[in-house]
Amino acid sequence: LINIALKKSKKIIGICHGMQKINEYFDGSIEPYYHCKKDTYSDQAIEHMVSTSGDVLANKKYIVNQYHDHCITLDGLASNMTVLAVDPRFNTIECFENKILKIICMQWHPERKSSSNEISNKLLNYFL
Repeated sequence: LINIALKKSKKIIGICHGMQKINEYFDGSIEPYYHCKKDTYSDQAIEHMVSTSGDVLANKKYIVNQYHDHCITLDGLASNMTVLAVDPRFNTIECFENKILKIICMQWHPERKSSSNEISNKLLNYFL
């Protein structure tokens, strides 16, 4: 599907596992959430803070939900992607983009409840 979308210059959005698969497609990697150390394990079905950067999200903190048990570390991000949000608890990537290829990815689920949908609304409005 990624090949087809790229060939047709279609926008691509990756949510949660979709974000991870897009990263792998572009030669990035994913890791178990505990990063091979049990003391950094993070529970599912929680909310946590992310720190953002870039033109769209600025340097701000948002609350997002979490339903994943794998993550993308800074060293594991595909080289053609730009980080937009990081989980400061573990320094893992929560959101990235490639403006040229029209790709945006977020680790949280915008369709699920969270304390605030502000970050998701900003990203989706920017993307669309």
